[in-house]
Amino acid sequence: MTQGTDPNVELIFNPDCPNVDLARGRLTEALSTLGRAPAWTEWNRESSAAPEYVRQYGSPTVLVDGQDVSASPASLADSCRVYPSDEGFDRAPSVQALISALSGEA
Repeated sequence: MTQGTDPNVELIFNPDCPNVDLARGRLTEALSTLGRAPAWTEWNRESSAAPEYVRQYGSPTVLVDGQDVSASPASLADSCRVYPSDEGFDRAPSVQALISALSGEA
């Protein structure tokens, strides 16, 4: 990320994944915490308008400057994904993981 430039943020999802709204909420919270506008690009993996690269990620995935905030390798999984957490697994990236990625600490 270039100094002074907001990162490119993308949310990749399947419309039937029940975890997407949680990811949106956490992304909004992370951006707000950093004093940034809640703005990102959303890609529906099933849409013909979505770029080919989004199909390699499960739902929901948040990319910051092209990097998965969970640092997980891409897979062609057409499914909801889970994220490791202190409690075992979570349905979306944590607010802290998003803040770290958005501020270039990840």
